[in-house]
Amino acid sequence: MLEDVNKIIQIGSGIQLIRVAATQYTLGNRALELFLSGCKANPHCTNCHNPELWSYAIGEVYDEKYKTQLINKILDSPNLIQRIWIVGGEPLDQDHQELYTLCQDMKNTGTELWLFTRYDLDEVPEDFKFICDYIKCGRYLPDQCGIHEEYEVNLASDNQHIYKKGVDYAV
Repeated sequence: MLEDVNKIIQIGSGIQLIRVAATQYTLGNRALELFLSGCKANPHCTNCHNPELWSYAIGEVYDEKYKTQLINKILDSPNLIQRIWIVGGEPLDQDHQELYTLCQDMKNTGTELWLFTRYDLDEVPEDFKFICDYIKCGRYLPDQCGIHEEYEVNLASDNQHIYKKGVDYAV
């Protein structure tokens, strides 16, 4: 059944529409988190934080209506939302152009844009390095547990790092 749903969400051009499974405020970081559905990791991360988001069939399609509602939420809450965190699932496993469009839409709100990915920085496409202000890299590795903080964000394993555009990587 779930495989059938995954096939249905493919559109004629072969582009898979992005689905937002949930949004959540992280008050301490003044961030709005966008949880995107879908992860192609093989194998998936041991003790994955969001195994329910491995499927691409979870959540609402990111279309014009959803985009308008989300942007209004962001613009109506400038003191509450100062950062947008794109998390998953795995954001970089989405259709490249669809994800880039979502990032552009969020960046156009004037809000800091963060991308959380299991990939290493050298695997992140250049256009995402350019549009994102921060990129968190590294899959969760339970044998390297040791919560540490970078750029005021707690990371769950020692191999994970946050890179700031213009400081930790050039564009």
